[in-house]
Amino acid sequence: PSLAITEFIPAQFELHKKSDMKLVVANTLYGSDGELCTLLIENLKTTSWDKDQSTLLLCDHGTPIIEVNQVRNMLAKEIRERLSLNPSQLIACSMERREGEQYAFNEPLLESALSQVTNRAIILMQFLLPGRHAGPGGDVAQICEKNIPEGITWELSPLIGNNPNLPRLLARRFKE
Repeated sequence: PSLAITEFIPAQFELHKKSDMKLVVANTLYGSDGELCTLLIENLKTTSWDKDQSTLLLCDHGTPIIEVNQVRNMLAKEIRERLSLNPSQLIACSMERREGEQYAFNEPLLESALSQVTNRAIILMQFLLPGRHAGPGGDVAQICEKNIPEGITWELSPLIGNNPNLPRLLARRFKE
């Protein structure tokens, strides 16, 4: 769980809760059942991805918590295995990172990962909802526009929150 889940949301809830409201934090979307990986692959398949002509960039926000970063890396491993991809066909990357060597685990950043693309980049968005970072005109799209090598095309996948199977996964996690 990210700091937003473990600290920010509970603090905001306490500030704004009404009477006897109770906050319950369900298990994370990532689990050993592979369902989050399935949602990401479903989102990928809605793009123009071609295994032989595209480089897949699994992009998360970047984090100060190594356990959150490890989820990104485990998802990348699962996707590689399910789609029979080699490491150059799928690169796990972060949109940004904090300064300092202690946050180097977020590397590579999206802007440098784009330089490894030779034909077409599909950015597989490990973001739940649109906002400042994700979605049309967000930071991820701006990074792609500024850093994509000449002659290379790119495309953003849908966000996890747009996947029609997300409610089923959320219900399962809540019951766990």
